[in-house]
Amino acid sequence: MPFRLGKSEKLPENEGAAAPEETLQKEERRSEVVRKNQAEG
Repeated sequence: MPFRLGKSEKLPENEGAAAPEETLQKEERRSEVVRKNQAEG
């Protein structure tokens, strides 16, 4: 899992858009962060 995250972070934005899977993972991670922030706030 950490390996995948590091890989997606190194990829440029436009390259991530070319890979739906990478973009989906990014969206999932963002929603997770938002959920955590809402729970804390």
